[in-house]
Formats: sequence, C-alpha cells, structure tokens
Amino acid sequence: LTEKTYDDKSTFIYRMNDEINMIFNNLKEKISGINEELDVDNIDNSKSDLKNVITLIDSSKKRFNSIIDISELDSKELKNVNNKYNVINLLNQIIAFNKDKVKENVEFRSSISNSLPSMLYGDSIKVKQIINSLIDNSIKNTYKGFIELRVSCIIKYDVCRMIITVEDSGTGIDLVKQNEILSDKSELSDEDIKNKDNLILNLKTVKKMINMIGGTLSIESLNSNGTTINVTLDQKVADSDIGYMDKDLNNYKIIIATKKRVGVITENDKNVKAIK
Repeated sequence: LTEKTYDDKSTFIYRMNDEINMIFNNLKEKISGINEELDVDNIDNSKSDLKNVITLIDSSKKRFNSIIDISELDSKELKNVNNKYNVINLLNQIIAFNKDKVKENVEFRSSISNSLPSMLYGDSIKVKQIINSLIDNSIKNTYKGFIELRVSCIIKYDVCRMIITVEDSGTGIDLVKQNEILSDKSELSDEDIKNKDNLILNLKTVKKMINMIGGTLSIESLNSNGTTINVTLDQKVADSDIGYMDKDLNNYKIIIATKKRVGVITENDKNVKAIK
C-alpha cells in the first residue's frame, strides 16, 4: 500500500515537473524568437508571439494554482454533492465508449492513478459529460498521433481533488478561441440548459458546467501543435462497504493463499505449529 501510494505521488510530481520544464522551454523559445524579430518589418509577428507568451503564463499559473493549492479543499465548500458513484467504473465506461471512436491513425491511451478512491459523492452525470466532451473534441481535431486521458488526484481528509487531463496531437485551438472559452464567466444560457442533458457538449458549455460545480478548466495549445485541457474537480470521498485497507488485506490474503509460501523465523516451536 505504501509503495503504491509512493509510486503514484512520484509519477504525479514527475509529470508536474516535466510540464513546468516544458512551459519554461516554450517561453524561452518564444522570447528568443521575439528578440530576433525585433525590427519594424516583423513588428506584427513580435506582437503575436508576445500575446502567446502572456497566454501561456496566465493559463499555466491558473492551472498549477488550481491543482497544487489545497488550502481551500474543504467538503463544506463542495457544490452539488448529489449521489454516491463508483468513479473507477465510470472512467472505464468512458474509455470503452471512446476507444472505438478514434480514427485509424490515432492511438487512444489512458492512465488512472491507483490512489484514486473507488467511491465518491458528486454529480456523476456531469463528470461523465465533461470528460466525454473533452475527448470528443480531441477526436474531432486529431487525425494522426495520439489522444490520452489521464486522471490523478490529491486527497485531503474527506475531499478528493480529481485532476483530469485530455491531451492530443491534433490541430490545436487558436488563441482567440481559447480566450473566448476561458474568459466566459456567464451562466448557462437557455440554449445551454436545453442541451445540458446531451452526452457531448461544446467546450464553452463544458466550461460553464465546470464553473457551476466549482471546478476549473485550463487550455494549453500553441502553434497548432496539439492541445492539453486540464480540469480539476473536487468531490467528497464516500465510505465504501469495505475499507481501502481491508480490501488490500483481503487481496494480500488471496495472493498468499494461492502461492502458499510462508517463511517463519521463531525460537518457539508452538508458534510454528500454530501458524501451520
């Protein structure tokens, strides 16, 4: 159990570190390009690159704050805590549903953290709609390469912060469209409400829905070179019928019973007989 938790945390930290380095490398590359272009003839290119740098900094700042800042992780602040659902089953359904929809030249990958609790309280319908819509957007805009769904988590007391990432090697989302989606603070419109029960929603409606349930959304997409969309959702951890530790102990017992290899070191012969 300790090793599993340690591995999950190591993977999560590695990914965060890798993504931070990638962002700084992108910034360095952009700023170097602007320095080279700084003359009257290339002023429009320089302005465009500066806008990209500002967008990259803003989206990265929002993203890392929404993931790493756990000071406000409190079950009292959670919205729409409706029902108990098995998040692992839900994610497996989503993966199965989308795997067959991808194009022939596209590889569909998924990674779910072992430390994600199996049972959560929340609106499973909205969670399903949000993830399906993000993957559907990737499927529509990715003609070769890959689409990857990653789900990891940070747990504090009885609250689980799910970090959902959908990354693709597709055509990307242009800067104007990104700003249009991210800057929209409006409530669900009548048209959105009419369509809110659809399995697939557009990114604007997804953003409004995430706002409604107290989550965050960030987009990383530059130079039409793929897109990474990150969503953080706070859900309350539900008590399952069998505790997490009990499940692991039961699994361990099954493994031991199957292998039937036990080593006993003792000075007491009675212990040996009792254990046998």
